[in-house]
Amino acid sequence: MYLREYFIQFLKIKNIIFLVVGIFLVSMSVAIMTELTVYYFGDWNTIVNAKAMPESIRFIYIGTILIILSRISRKLINDAGFYSSCFEVSLSGYVTYDELSEVSGKPITLVWINLLIVRPLYMKKFSLRNVNGNRFIELHSKTCECECHSCGAHIEKRVYFEGSCPYCGSSDLFAKVISDNKFYSISTQQRSGINNPIFYAGKNLNAKMIGISIALIIVIALEFIFVCFCIDSLSKINDRAYLTKVLLSGKSYSSFELIQKEMMNTIIFAAFSATALGCAIPLLGSRLASALRAKRYAAYFSRFPSPFLYPQDLAKLERGSFKRALKGVVKALRERYLRNCSPEKQSGELKVSLAKQVIKDSCPYCGAPIVGAVSENHTCYYCRRVIMGVIDKQN
Repeated sequence: MYLREYFIQFLKIKNIIFLVVGIFLVSMSVAIMTELTVYYFGDWNTIVNAKAMPESIRFIYIGTILIILSRISRKLINDAGFYSSCFEVSLSGYVTYDELSEVSGKPITLVWINLLIVRPLYMKKFSLRNVNGNRFIELHSKTCECECHSCGAHIEKRVYFEGSCPYCGSSDLFAKVISDNKFYSISTQQRSGINNPIFYAGKNLNAKMIGISIALIIVIALEFIFVCFCIDSLSKINDRAYLTKVLLSGKSYSSFELIQKEMMNTIIFAAFSATALGCAIPLLGSRLASALRAKRYAAYFSRFPSPFLYPQDLAKLERGSFKRALKGVVKALRERYLRNCSPEKQSGELKVSLAKQVIKDSCPYCGAPIVGAVSENHTCYYCRRVIMGVIDKQN
């Protein structure tokens, strides 16, 4: 709701293109410069004044800039997604920098700078305010009311955050929120998450893990092929029997030296191709490790019937370290490998809320889409329940 979703999708595609083109430009340019140095070794005037040298240097600069821009953009997109998830579960309409600092693990100043950067391009529907020296985020949304799904009792916002109805004790609570002429609800659906890790796992997490694994296997296989080719070629470059065989093969070689230089050029390109692929291995490995960690977290969360995970419970995920576990949860949320949970500060204590879903433009009772609403009180076409506070969806 607070993200510029379509623009972010465009930026993600742009980042992939920038990264691929950047790695290609840098690796090929360095390979060409190395080839020139090897081929004309000792003739530094020819090497420096070669036409390909300044072009290669220029492409290295361009490629490096593209790689840096793609990495920065990806990080900012992840930051924007995390901040949006924190804003969506807020019912007060205000979020303090102190709260965001605690749940994200970043200093307050860094959070403020982060929001200043991501707001123009990646986010919307909030303002950064400063009143009498107090800095906070004002959300452009309005909470209509909080209710209990079980008994229908109206509940104060503060009580809602505690996760249980003071009248019937149910944790099946929801809040009705209006933002930008659209209706959505925040639901505490604890029963849906019990013994159901998929409820907490990110959308298509298994498919993402399979895709990352396949990409990692392909990259490792190509890396192995290039490395083996380099080793084999290096072992033959001074092998007179092999060089003689090539010389007599009928190809346009007139000396061992020309054959060796040609082989060296091929080795250089193969080596830099292997280096470029090698850069992708730790990146893919890190993504796969994060996905596996998120899957383990989702399985752990599904064992808890309570609406909150307290520090001592969360610490068990990472050998008794609450900070490390919280950092892992935040990272998984930033990468969208986890959902329906969020770190929050309640009653002065940092917790992780469980089974908290944000349902946009859907009936909070049956999940059917809200279409054709023309008045504030809309009757769902499917379950016939009255939804309060709905505004015309056609706008």
